[in-house]
Amino acid sequence: MKLIKILLHFKIFAETIKIEHTIFALPFALLTCFITVNGIPDIFDLLLIIFCMVSMRTVAMLANRIIDRDLDSLNPRTKDRTLVTGKFSETSGITYIIVFVIFYFLCVSQLHKSSWILSPIPLGVTVFYSYLKRFTWLCHFGIGLVYLIVPPAVQIALVGKFDTWTVIIGIAGALWVSGFDILYGIFDIESDRHIGIKSIPARFGINVSLILTKSVHALSLIFLFLAGYFFEAGLIYYLGVIISGILLSYENYIVRSDDTSRLNTAFFNMNGLIAINFLIFSVGDILI
Repeated sequence: MKLIKILLHFKIFAETIKIEHTIFALPFALLTCFITVNGIPDIFDLLLIIFCMVSMRTVAMLANRIIDRDLDSLNPRTKDRTLVTGKFSETSGITYIIVFVIFYFLCVSQLHKSSWILSPIPLGVTVFYSYLKRFTWLCHFGIGLVYLIVPPAVQIALVGKFDTWTVIIGIAGALWVSGFDILYGIFDIESDRHIGIKSIPARFGINVSLILTKSVHALSLIFLFLAGYFFEAGLIYYLGVIISGILLSYENYIVRSDDTSRLNTAFFNMNGLIAINFLIFSVGDILI
């Protein structure tokens, strides 16, 4: 009986933080590890980086759910979220935040000493992002800022400094995630307008949002090619970028202003596939 309760509680916790979306956060961090050492990273360092990323994302998601609880209750799409319905309490959320913040700093303390000094910055940015939609329709680029920080932060955590290519990959990641966050905003366009939440879809409509997403994703691919030049990538890396570009193009193609029925497929399925594809080809290039 106790085991069943634990499993049920974990299921609710996993639902609250959308644990399956963790895959979106890892490719650029893991790729940075492999490029930095030009091969297979020390397994202990690699696990520490993964734990840091998972902890940071968990804190960000829980903070977002707590910060947005009142707003979520007014949105038909989010009114059944666990913190709104009471399935997952605010006390539990705060408790988990404390636990994962401690775990995050414990992991950071085992990496390069420079990362310890800078470690509050990415954590703070991930939490601050939740407030942006209250006062600017540029909020989508707030989550992009988190992805921009990740590659330089990972390299600092490993060797105490960062190279130009980590910033370029960070920009590519920032544009990629900002683009699909704009797409995500289409889900709530009417609700956001009614509640007063600021977003690009709510401010400019679906047509402009789709055009901007295409433009942002095209820039993301350009920066991925540019990053490959800076860290002297091989053909397999560029092949991975090309395939990612094709998948991104398909993702943008299946969502049209007159047909958003496949928005779920574009946001969840395609982005997961793109993330996995990019990681496999990029790491494969380094190892092969």
